Amino acid sequence: MASKKLSALTAITSVGSDDLVYVADTADGGSTYASKKVTKANFLSEYITSAAATTLATNNETHIDNLATLTGVAKDATGLGTFTGSTISDASDIKTALQDLETAAEAAQAGSAVADRTKTQTDSTNATRYVTFVGDDNASATSETVFTDAGITYNPSTNTLNVGNLAVAGTTTTVDTVTMQAANAIVFEGATADDFESTLTIIDPTADRTIKLPNVSGCVPVLAADSATAITATPAELNVLDGITASVAELNLLDGVTSSTAELNILDGVTATAAEINILDGVTSTAAELNLLDGVTATTAELNLLDGVTATTTELNYVDGVTSSIQTQLNAKTADGDNVNNLVGNTSADTCPTSGGVDNYLFLVVDKSDGSLKAIDKTFIEAEG
Repeated sequence: MASKKLSALTAITSVGSDDLVYVADTADGGSTYASKKVTKANFLSEYITSAAATTLATNNETHIDNLATLTGVAKDATGLGTFTGSTISDASDIKTALQDLETAAEAAQAGSAVADRTKTQTDSTNATRYVTFVGDDNASATSETVFTDAGITYNPSTNTLNVGNLAVAGTTTTVDTVTMQAANAIVFEGATADDFESTLTIIDPTADRTIKLPNVSGCVPVLAADSATAITATPAELNVLDGITASVAELNLLDGVTSSTAELNILDGVTATAAEINILDGVTSTAAELNLLDGVTATTAELNLLDGVTATTTELNYVDGVTSSIQTQLNAKTADGDNVNNLVGNTSADTCPTSGGVDNYLFLVVDKSDGSLKAIDKTFIEAEG
């Protein structure tokens, strides 16, 4: 049978499984469109059957439902619904929503207000958290890479921040107790940054110790050597030394002194020199005996007049009241030794002294045994006569 064009073939309404289908062969570039035949089974082998198509459609419907669920909106919806924020517009389609996100992300990267906002959440978990850092000190909001360091950690449960080395440029305020687990705990650089520092350190404690700073302004005194001996003197007692200009050697003069304050106060006002006080060295007089000198105005030369005196107090008291030379007085009274005028003031005749009509006179005679003068009355003379 000669080949015919497809348009010249008669159409049929049903096809048997062994019927042939004529097709035009285009292998020659369409120059002849030679007719070819293919069986129905072979022709349909490359196409899906009705049953397979139904199964595939059912499966695809399930996939479409799942996809709709994934979008968060109802199937066949034309928009993404309402959003709580302002970045994505409500009822946007997927492309519009993605565009909103892209615009916001690019703005954040360029330094918009969005770049300086990070969502946070309270955490009290007993676990290690790491502090984050950025590489630059940006004056405006800038997208940065965030870093962490295992040397700086924080525990939200215990509120404990662990830091290896901490350099503070400003003021540090500590509310509770500071515990330092180091011997050389504090090093002061001073106003000048050089090779010299002051280190505040402690002697290794063998028990709990408490050292208090006083509630006054001033400098804390220091000791020249380590010591475990506590100073028991009170500030008031130490202040007794305030203003003292004596040297160590001078203060050592008190070493061994057992005198009481009252006894030392005896020296109050003394102006004597050491040489003058040394005059008392070896003195064994009692205080009562020394008090005999109280009020004495005599000079040393005058006191030396007593040197060698052996007279007793009674004998010295014989001169009590004497206002002139004793020898002069004696010479004036008995210059001739036998001149009665030296003994009596008046040698003229006088009447006989009486008292109540009775003679009232005595006679002086010399006792030859010892040369003493004795008084006798007239009866003795009359008896001798």
